[in-house]
Amino acid sequence: MPADPAACLQKARRIVLLVGLEPVPAGVAEGLAREIASLAPEREMIIVPRTSLSFSAALADPGPEQGDVPRLQAQAAVSTAGVAAGLHTALAQEGLSSALVTFSRSDLASRRRYLHIRNTLFELLKNRVVPLLFPNRTTSGQDLEEGRTTELGALAASLLKADLLLIRGGGLSAPGEKAVEKAVRAGVPVFVQTGQGGPGLADLAAGLGQGIFREPPPVLLDPNRWEALTLASRGGLTVSPSYARRLRRDSIALALEDVVEVRGRFDQGAQINLLDRDGNVLAVGLSNYSSARLSALKTLKPGDIRDKLGYIYYCCVIREENITLPRGEGGPACLLPA
Repeated sequence: MPADPAACLQKARRIVLLVGLEPVPAGVAEGLAREIASLAPEREMIIVPRTSLSFSAALADPGPEQGDVPRLQAQAAVSTAGVAAGLHTALAQEGLSSALVTFSRSDLASRRRYLHIRNTLFELLKNRVVPLLFPNRTTSGQDLEEGRTTELGALAASLLKADLLLIRGGGLSAPGEKAVEKAVRAGVPVFVQTGQGGPGLADLAAGLGQGIFREPPPVLLDPNRWEALTLASRGGLTVSPSYARRLRRDSIALALEDVVEVRGRFDQGAQINLLDRDGNVLAVGLSNYSSARLSALKTLKPGDIRDKLGYIYYCCVIREENITLPRGEGGPACLLPA
C-alpha cells in the first residue's frame, strides 16, 4: 500500500468515508454527493455520517431530564432520519442510489447477524448502491457514547476489507482513537483530515489535504497463522474436485451442487473449512447455512428446493467475499466477531 494519503486515495477502490453531518448545512450534502458521484464510476463508497445528539426541534422542550437515555435515543432517531433523507436526496440528484443500514456493536457479536450485515453490504456494493451506515442507537444504549460512530466506521472498514478509511470533519475523541487503531491493526489505512471543512476528495488525491495518515503494517497469512485459522473453524465441507481446482486458482462462491459432504456441526455464520476429498484444507469461509440445513438441502435436487421450502434462502453456500485462501486472498474470514 502506498505510504502517503494521496497515493493511497488514488489507488483505493473501496473507501469508507466518515464525515460530520449534523446538522446538515445547506449545500453540504449536495457538495458531498457531487464528490461521491465523481468517484463512483471507479470506486465503491460507503458513507458513515457522524451525527450529534444535540436537542432536536422535532421534540418538545427537553426539561430537566434532557440527558436520560430514552430522550437521547429519540433525538438520535430524529437526527438519523434527517441526515439520511438529505444524503439520499442529494445522491439521487447525481444519479446514485443509496440505502440506509443501521447496526450496533452488539450485532457483530452474533455470527448470524454479522453474516447478514456482511452479505447485505456486499450485495449493495455489487449493485452500485451507496450504503449510508448509522449506529442503531434505538436498540443499543452503548452506541450513545462518544466515539461510537467512529468505531462503527472502523468496523465497517474492517469487515468490508476497505482500501481506505477516510475521516473528515474534525478530530477524534479517545474512544475514536482506539477505534482507528483497531482498523489499522486489521490492515486498513486511515487518513484523519485535521480541521473543519477542508479540501474535497479530489484535492486530497492531489496531495492537498492536511491530516494524519496511518499506514498498517503488512498483513500476511503466514503458515502458523493459517494453521491457527483452520483449527479455529467449526466443521467443514468436502467440495467437488472441479470446485477444488477452480478454488486453487481464485476465490469463488461455493454452490450447493459443489458440496460433496457436510462434516461436523456448525451454525449459520460459522467459520468452516473447505476441504478436498483427501481432507486437505483449501480455504476457510463463513457459511450461509447451518450444518443441519445443508444436510437437509443435499437430499433435494436444486430445482426442487423452492417447491419444498417455499423459498431459496441463499443462492450459494458461501459468498465469494466470505472466503479466505491460504495466500490471504478473498474475504477476511479471520475477522470474525469475538
